[in-house]
Amino acid sequence: MTTRQATDSRPEIRIAFVDFWGTFDPTDNYFTRLLEPHYKLVQTDEPDYVIYSCTYNRDSPGPGNPQGGVRKKHLLHDCVRIFYTGENMRPEWSACDWAFTFDYDPHPRHFRLPLWAMYTDPATAGEDGRSDGVAAR
Repeated sequence: MTTRQATDSRPEIRIAFVDFWGTFDPTDNYFTRLLEPHYKLVQTDEPDYVIYSCTYNRDSPGPGNPQGGVRKKHLLHDCVRIFYTGENMRPEWSACDWAFTFDYDPHPRHFRLPLWAMYTDPATAGEDGRSDGVAAR
């Protein structure tokens, strides 16, 4: 057991990422970088929260979609469903509890998160004085 494990007082969140594009990394992405400083993330097939998107790789599996052509896996989970898209799609509110999209949507469970933000580090974005919020690399 490491020192961090022995002293880790962060609350645990069981999470899953499904229906993402093939190159999406479920262990290192905007959401994990945003949550990990505050929560111990446990990736599981029985999550408390599922974050899903609208895309999938039809031909081959990848880290963002291990089964390849399977779609709408978020519907297999009975937990809080959080929809994310950078595409021109609107949330299907009967299937999701929260939505993060590029759009300006007045829905009370919607949060605007444009696609470019997925390529930033939420912990450091804006620290270098850039007004666009993109972390310098």
